[in-house]
Amino acid sequence: MAREWSPFEVGRKFHIKPDSFSKTKKGKINIILGRGLAFGSGEHETTRHCLEIMETLPFLPYHTVLDYGSGTGILAIAAAKLNATSIIALDIDFHAAISCQNNARLNHVDKNISIVCGDLMCIDQSIKFSTILANIYADLILENFIFLSNHLKKFGYFLISGIDWDYLYDVKRRFSQLNYLVVNEKTGYDYNSILYRNLFD
Repeated sequence: MAREWSPFEVGRKFHIKPDSFSKTKKGKINIILGRGLAFGSGEHETTRHCLEIMETLPFLPYHTVLDYGSGTGILAIAAAKLNATSIIALDIDFHAAISCQNNARLNHVDKNISIVCGDLMCIDQSIKFSTILANIYADLILENFIFLSNHLKKFGYFLISGIDWDYLYDVKRRFSQLNYLVVNEKTGYDYNSILYRNLFD
Protein backbone atom coordinates (compact mmCIF):
# COMPACT_ATOMS: atom_id res chain seq x y z
CA MET A 1 0.00 0.00 0.00
CA ALA A 2 1.29 3.47 -0.91
CA ARG A 3 2.03 5.60 2.14
CA GLU A 4 0.76 9.10 2.85
CA TRP A 5 3.25 11.98 2.87
CA SER A 6 3.14 15.76 3.11
CA PRO A 7 4.52 18.46 0.77
CA PHE A 8 8.09 19.57 1.34
CA GLU A 9 10.76 21.73 -0.28
CA VAL A 10 14.08 20.68 -1.75
CA GLY A 11 16.87 23.14 -2.39
CA ARG A 12 16.03 26.70 -3.37
CA LYS A 13 13.62 25.94 -6.20
CA PHE A 14 11.62 22.76 -5.73
CA HIS A 15 8.35 22.09 -3.94
CA ILE A 16 7.34 18.43 -3.98
CA LYS A 17 3.73 17.52 -3.26
CA PRO A 18 1.43 14.50 -3.56
CA ASP A 19 -1.47 14.81 -5.98
CA SER A 20 -3.85 14.61 -3.02
CA PHE A 21 -2.77 18.17 -2.05
CA SER A 22 -4.30 20.73 -4.41
CA LYS A 23 -2.31 23.75 -3.23
CA THR A 24 0.90 24.66 -5.07
CA LYS A 25 3.58 27.05 -3.83
CA LYS A 26 4.17 30.35 -5.59
CA GLY A 27 7.71 31.10 -6.64
CA LYS A 28 8.70 27.43 -6.60
CA ILE A 29 8.94 24.68 -9.18
CA ASN A 30 6.09 22.45 -8.11
CA ILE A 31 6.47 18.73 -8.78
CA ILE A 32 3.36 16.63 -8.28
CA LEU A 33 3.67 12.92 -7.54
CA GLY A 34 0.84 10.42 -7.57
CA ARG A 35 0.40 7.44 -5.34
CA GLY A 36 2.71 4.68 -6.50
CA LEU A 37 5.21 2.03 -5.56
CA ALA A 38 8.23 3.36 -7.44
CA PHE A 39 11.26 4.83 -5.64
CA GLY A 40 11.79 8.57 -5.61
CA SER A 41 9.60 11.07 -3.79
CA GLY A 42 12.55 13.37 -3.12
CA GLU A 43 12.76 12.65 0.60
CA HIS A 44 15.66 10.20 0.30
CA GLU A 45 19.09 11.81 0.43
CA THR A 46 20.09 10.51 -3.00
CA THR A 47 17.10 12.09 -4.77
CA ARG A 48 17.30 15.25 -2.68
CA HIS A 49 20.96 15.75 -3.54
CA CYS A 50 20.22 15.24 -7.24
CA LEU A 51 17.54 17.93 -7.19
CA GLU A 52 19.81 20.32 -5.28
CA ILE A 53 22.52 19.86 -7.90
CA MET A 54 20.12 19.93 -10.85
CA GLU A 55 18.83 23.37 -9.96
CA THR A 56 22.35 24.70 -10.65
CA LEU A 57 22.62 23.17 -14.13
CA PRO A 58 22.03 25.05 -17.39
CA PHE A 59 19.19 22.98 -18.83
CA LEU A 60 18.30 24.42 -22.23
CA PRO A 61 15.45 23.62 -24.65
CA TYR A 62 17.77 21.87 -27.11
CA HIS A 63 19.45 19.73 -24.44
CA THR A 64 18.89 15.98 -24.48
CA VAL A 65 18.65 14.26 -21.11
CA LEU A 66 18.77 10.62 -20.02
CA ASP A 67 17.29 9.70 -16.64
CA TYR A 68 18.74 6.23 -16.06
CA GLY A 69 16.76 4.35 -13.41
CA SER A 70 13.95 6.90 -13.46
CA GLY A 71 11.68 5.43 -10.78
CA THR A 72 8.79 7.85 -10.26
CA GLY A 73 10.29 10.14 -12.89
CA ILE A 74 10.97 12.93 -10.41
CA LEU A 75 14.36 13.81 -11.93
CA ALA A 76 13.03 13.67 -15.49
CA ILE A 77 10.14 15.91 -14.48
CA ALA A 78 12.52 18.31 -12.73
CA ALA A 79 14.67 18.48 -15.90
CA ALA A 80 11.56 19.24 -17.97
CA LYS A 81 10.51 22.00 -15.58
CA LEU A 82 14.06 23.40 -15.79
CA ASN A 83 13.56 23.84 -19.59
CA ALA A 84 14.86 20.57 -21.08
CA THR A 85 12.46 19.45 -23.81
CA SER A 86 13.93 16.11 -24.90
CA ILE A 87 14.19 13.61 -22.06
CA ILE A 88 14.34 9.82 -22.00
CA ALA A 89 13.25 8.24 -18.71
CA LEU A 90 14.58 4.69 -18.58
CA ASP A 91 13.74 2.04 -16.01
CA ILE A 92 13.75 -1.73 -16.21
CA ASP A 93 10.78 -2.02 -13.84
CA PHE A 94 7.33 -1.94 -15.44
CA HIS A 95 5.65 -0.40 -12.39
CA ALA A 96 8.26 2.37 -12.33
CA ALA A 97 7.62 3.14 -15.99
CA ILE A 98 3.88 3.38 -15.37
CA SER A 99 4.46 5.59 -12.33
CA CYS A 100 6.75 7.84 -14.36
CA GLN A 101 4.19 8.10 -17.14
CA ASN A 102 1.40 9.04 -14.72
CA ASN A 103 3.56 11.61 -12.94
CA ALA A 104 4.68 13.19 -16.21
CA ARG A 105 1.00 13.67 -17.09
CA LEU A 106 0.20 15.12 -13.66
CA ASN A 107 2.95 17.69 -14.24
CA HIS A 108 1.95 18.39 -17.86
CA VAL A 109 5.41 17.47 -19.17
CA ASP A 110 4.51 14.14 -20.81
CA LYS A 111 5.22 15.64 -24.25
CA ASN A 112 8.80 16.32 -23.17
CA ILE A 113 9.53 12.90 -21.67
CA SER A 114 9.81 9.61 -23.54
CA ILE A 115 9.33 6.75 -21.10
CA VAL A 116 11.19 3.52 -21.89
CA CYS A 117 10.76 0.31 -19.94
CA GLY A 118 13.91 -1.70 -20.49
CA ASP A 119 17.68 -1.67 -20.11
CA LEU A 120 20.34 0.50 -21.73
CA MET A 121 20.29 -1.61 -24.87
CA CYS A 122 16.97 0.12 -25.64
CA ILE A 123 18.81 3.40 -26.20
CA ASP A 124 19.61 4.23 -29.82
CA GLN A 125 23.36 3.97 -30.33
CA SER A 126 23.42 7.28 -32.21
CA ILE A 127 21.94 9.39 -29.41
CA LYS A 128 24.26 11.71 -27.51
CA PHE A 129 22.96 13.30 -24.33
CA SER A 130 23.76 16.73 -22.92
CA THR A 131 23.06 15.45 -19.42
CA ILE A 132 22.87 11.97 -17.91
CA LEU A 133 21.14 11.49 -14.56
CA ALA A 134 21.85 8.22 -12.77
CA ASN A 135 20.36 7.89 -9.31
CA ILE A 136 20.96 4.17 -9.19
CA TYR A 137 23.12 1.53 -7.56
CA ALA A 138 26.86 2.13 -7.87
CA ASP A 139 27.57 -1.32 -9.29
CA LEU A 140 25.25 -0.57 -12.24
CA ILE A 141 27.06 2.69 -12.90
CA LEU A 142 30.41 0.88 -12.92
CA GLU A 143 29.07 -1.97 -15.04
CA ASN A 144 27.64 0.40 -17.66
CA PHE A 145 30.17 3.20 -17.35
CA ILE A 146 31.65 2.92 -20.86
CA PHE A 147 28.23 2.62 -22.50
CA LEU A 148 26.96 5.71 -20.69
CA SER A 149 30.14 7.69 -21.36
CA ASN A 150 29.85 6.93 -25.07
CA HIS A 151 26.38 8.51 -25.01
CA LEU A 152 27.47 11.75 -23.33
CA LYS A 153 28.29 14.79 -25.44
CA LYS A 154 31.53 16.68 -25.03
CA PHE A 155 31.08 19.19 -22.18
CA GLY A 156 28.04 17.20 -21.07
CA TYR A 157 27.11 16.64 -17.43
CA PHE A 158 26.95 13.26 -15.70
CA LEU A 159 25.14 13.34 -12.36
CA ILE A 160 25.47 10.15 -10.33
CA SER A 161 23.90 9.37 -7.00
CA GLY A 162 23.28 6.37 -4.77
CA ILE A 163 27.03 5.82 -4.36
CA ASP A 164 27.54 4.12 -1.02
CA TRP A 165 30.83 4.37 0.82
CA ASP A 166 32.00 0.89 -0.20
CA TYR A 167 31.90 1.89 -3.87
CA LEU A 168 32.97 5.53 -3.67
CA TYR A 169 36.68 4.98 -4.33
CA ASP A 170 36.05 2.66 -7.29
CA VAL A 171 33.57 5.06 -8.85
CA LYS A 172 35.86 8.07 -8.47
CA ARG A 173 38.81 6.15 -9.88
CA ARG A 174 36.79 5.06 -12.90
CA PHE A 175 35.69 8.58 -13.74
CA SER A 176 39.20 9.97 -13.23
CA GLN A 177 40.54 7.45 -15.75
CA LEU A 178 38.57 9.26 -18.46
CA ASN A 179 39.50 12.67 -17.06
CA TYR A 180 36.02 13.69 -15.99
CA LEU A 181 35.95 16.94 -14.04
CA VAL A 182 34.23 16.99 -10.64
CA VAL A 183 31.87 19.98 -10.64
CA ASN A 184 29.89 19.36 -7.46
CA GLU A 185 29.77 16.74 -4.75
CA LYS A 186 27.35 16.08 -1.90
CA THR A 187 28.04 13.71 0.95
CA GLY A 188 25.15 12.03 2.72
CA TYR A 189 24.88 9.76 5.70
CA ASP A 190 24.81 6.58 3.62
CA TYR A 191 25.26 7.74 0.03
CA ASN A 192 27.23 10.18 -2.08
CA SER A 193 26.26 12.22 -5.12
CA ILE A 194 28.72 13.62 -7.65
CA LEU A 195 28.30 15.89 -10.65
CA TYR A 196 30.91 15.30 -13.35
CA ARG A 197 31.55 17.10 -16.62
CA ASN A 198 32.94 15.47 -19.72
CA LEU A 199 35.71 17.62 -21.17
CA PHE A 200 36.82 15.15 -23.81
CA ASP A 201 35.29 13.41 -26.82
